[in-house]
Amino acid sequence: MDNTVKLLTERKCAVDGPDHRISPSTVSPFENAIAKSRDRSSPEIFIPAIGTTFNSCQEAYGFYNLYSWEHGFGVRHSKTRKNQFGYRNMHEIVCQCEGRSLTKSSASCRSGCHAMIRLLRTDDHGWYISMFHSEHNHPLSVGCCGKMQWNSHNEIDPLALDFIKKLGENNISLGKLYNIIKSMKDDIGKTMEILNAMKQNDNETEIMVDVDSDNRMKAILWCKGKNREDYSYFGDVVTFDTTYRTNMYNMPFGLYVGVNEHFQSTIFGGVLMCEETAAAFEWAFESFIKIMGGKHPITILTGQPMQGHESSYKKTMPDTKHRWCRWHVLRDAKEKLGNVYSKHSCFKSEFHGIINEEVCVLNFEKRWEELLVKYDVVDNSYLQLLYKKRRMRARPYFMGVFCAGMTSTQRSESANHVLKHFITRSSPMHLFVRQYNNLLKSRRAEEAREEHSTSLRCRVLKHGMPIETDAAVYKIFTQELFMSASFVAKELENSSSFEVRSAGSLLDVSVDSTTHKVDRLTDGSMVKCSCGWFEHSGLICRHALKVLVRCDVQKIPPGNIMRRWTTRAREAKNNTPSVTEEGETSEKNSYRHNLLCMAMYDLSQDASLSEEGFELVMTAISTARKNLSDLNRDRPA
Repeated sequence: MDNTVKLLTERKCAVDGPDHRISPSTVSPFENAIAKSRDRSSPEIFIPAIGTTFNSCQEAYGFYNLYSWEHGFGVRHSKTRKNQFGYRNMHEIVCQCEGRSLTKSSASCRSGCHAMIRLLRTDDHGWYISMFHSEHNHPLSVGCCGKMQWNSHNEIDPLALDFIKKLGENNISLGKLYNIIKSMKDDIGKTMEILNAMKQNDNETEIMVDVDSDNRMKAILWCKGKNREDYSYFGDVVTFDTTYRTNMYNMPFGLYVGVNEHFQSTIFGGVLMCEETAAAFEWAFESFIKIMGGKHPITILTGQPMQGHESSYKKTMPDTKHRWCRWHVLRDAKEKLGNVYSKHSCFKSEFHGIINEEVCVLNFEKRWEELLVKYDVVDNSYLQLLYKKRRMRARPYFMGVFCAGMTSTQRSESANHVLKHFITRSSPMHLFVRQYNNLLKSRRAEEAREEHSTSLRCRVLKHGMPIETDAAVYKIFTQELFMSASFVAKELENSSSFEVRSAGSLLDVSVDSTTHKVDRLTDGSMVKCSCGWFEHSGLICRHALKVLVRCDVQKIPPGNIMRRWTTRAREAKNNTPSVTEEGETSEKNSYRHNLLCMAMYDLSQDASLSEEGFELVMTAISTARKNLSDLNRDRPA
């Protein structure tokens, strides 16, 4: 701290003046921190030491916010104090988790954290740090995506905001910008350059290219380090679909998609293929398994059956269960059964109900037969084919197969739909690959937002039952818990077994009267239900919840808690790739860019005060630009 600056160590109630100091000749704390960064003993660049002076509260806020970014928390303005003239003489900037929510049921991240800085005034109307608390009582965020979830780190830069406004004023959408590609030459070369750059920035990125006898490319498959890490945790179920064809060569693009512990879609990899043949699919699956360290999924869900799919799965993943996507079945049904749809308004709802809702095999067979007779479609060839292949796509036959709650490739379809917002049709391959990487970044941001909310926000108990606090995938759990109230449980002679059925069936014979048997192990370690939902999804079903609530059980049995759905899902496993987090390189570039912008802003204010200062700075900029040009030219590619 400059010894010439006199600090106000008391309130000075009679002091009046401006809210900030005008001192263009002083060195800002940002410049001091950057100048001393090479000789620092700690990893932090910006340290809010007691006695550090600032021209304004906003400058102090920016400095403390940079410190908070380095540590992984957010900040906000808090208490302030004014004297009788309205002159601010004290201001506090605190951690975003400071204080407590006034409402106990509020899903707030406030945990009573005491981390903060207190600012007092100097005699020349500046501000200085008089108090600094660095300890936190909550988890700190790690990585760019996690840190950006804090409000103070999620603001749009003023220059970027102004640019967006200008685009809007000129009626230019962001989608149109993706089409402003003037050069289409050497597309394959540009694509490989992008892939090689991905490999340089992330050592765990794996790229595989399939070529024919004439050395022409047939397919490209790539998985980033984050994709491989996610697969090591959540690769038990994979959906795969190749219906997306957004590139100028009309090449099918396949997405390998799974579901993470937050029940969000997570992308494991992508493959661009020139053809959809048995050999092409075999290469795509074999290469994918090789990149993932030889780990095979338990179940794979695919789109409508195509030539080459079946033999490829059996050859490359012989122990993996294969099922078809119900979404494609229902989509094709509208085309194949158009005449039935148009004649009978109730056919669609009944048909979809059997496909999507029925979980009992006997009821499925009964309702299917009744449907065919009712609408006189017994001889329909398409429905005959569906029934013949019912074990590949009908829900009752899925219940014993673990699918992590996924029974269709709609997660792949959803990812395809999101990708359309990043890139339009008839785009070159290199732009397609680049924008696909932007899709991965957006998915990572969504995941980080959910992780941030899970680790910091308090859970709101919707039904007021103690068992809710022990729930995994809370949104689905609450749906099952709500539906459990519509069932009745009857205890059998054996006190550990119950019969569960719909309460409505006792009053109305038209309501489904299917009875499910629920068994509780004598040691209370697990609950088993005949409906098969737990075996299918890894989540406890409504029938089992009915029994647990009836028995006043306050904790979900440990045998019904699958690790992949818990906060411990990402704990280290053997052979898990050690990856650099997505966006770390761009994070460093953005960080340096922001520091330069702040330094140049202060410099421009000083230089604009006189003609001599203006000429001096412009000459220095010209010299620096020439030196940077030489530096970039000599830098290895």
